[in-house]
Amino acid sequence: MTPSWFAITVSPSHVSLDDRPRFEQSGEVIPPLPDAPAQVLAVLDGCAEKFTLPCLDNGYLYLAATRLTIYRSATEWAIVMETFGFNVRSPVPVLWISTFASHPAATDRNREFHPNDDVAAFEPIDPIPWEAIYDSTTELIATDAPSITLRGERVAMPTIAAYLDVGIELADPPNVAAFELCRFLAATHRDRVLATPTERRTHVSTEMVELLVLDEWHHPDLVRGERPSESSTFQLLASVIGTGDPAAYRPSLEPNTHWRHWPEGGTL
Repeated sequence: MTPSWFAITVSPSHVSLDDRPRFEQSGEVIPPLPDAPAQVLAVLDGCAEKFTLPCLDNGYLYLAATRLTIYRSATEWAIVMETFGFNVRSPVPVLWISTFASHPAATDRNREFHPNDDVAAFEPIDPIPWEAIYDSTTELIATDAPSITLRGERVAMPTIAAYLDVGIELADPPNVAAFELCRFLAATHRDRVLATPTERRTHVSTEMVELLVLDEWHHPDLVRGERPSESSTFQLLASVIGTGDPAAYRPSLEPNTHWRHWPEGGTL
């Protein structure tokens, strides 16, 4: 049986265990939170109703990459969802950090209306070089663009063949749409388009520790009225938070967070 203080990382291809103790404060193991599962699901349902829970087929967002992280302390919990992609109403690609927590930290948001959720936005792609190669009228990338700047480093523009190598079939080659480039970067530079550890913890209190990281999971189809509380995946995530044991996450549903599962995203 996996000890409750192990950190587990679940990705599309592997499960790895980190053998360093994570759940120790003042020499004591963090206890279970018996009431947390019901609270977690109620918070997520409420956020779905308020449209603050990520909707992966958001009509304005061409999804490129996602990640979910769970944090715990002796008395608190947090779920952080990252969504990176191209929003047709934004001049540059955006990384959204959505936090759902017992008590979100470090925020100016109105807690009367958002007691358990918060959001932050980051631009992993430097906006100045991006604006020089992006045509907002056509939403295409300049065909002669040599590179972009990602997290401060230049990344050469891919060839048409490189897109095919990662499973992206361009809609109108040799033209490259902004969202297609974002999806290529997500496939080849995933950790750089998603959040740094510091960004991920923007609204997570400092005493919490990372418990579970998912690179893919089964997300409810919010547009069709699916609720997190009815999702066996989110029931398991709530159980992980309540027990403090990442081994409680043993999903039965196939992951659906890859952008291919949400073809209506970005089409408005």
